Amino acid sequence: DNFNKIEVIGGGGTSLVPVREHILKTKPSVAIVFSDLFCTEMDPIIGDTLIIWVILGNPDTTPKFGKSIHIKE
Repeated sequence: DNFNKIEVIGGGGTSLVPVREHILKTKPSVAIVFSDLFCTEMDPIIGDTLIIWVILGNPDTTPKFGKSIHIKE
């Protein structure tokens, strides 16, 4: 789907631990994680789940696993 405008608002304090735990518990085929990734890296996921990182405003970061999509602010 096309989006006319995406507005993402945050204030820090991101922890990817609950995200990883949820992925390990539910075992989806794909997980899409929206973040600026100004946080501690998430430990890798062992299994078949594809992680797609949608990264806002941090063009210099590249996660160690999964696929990345960078969005300019």
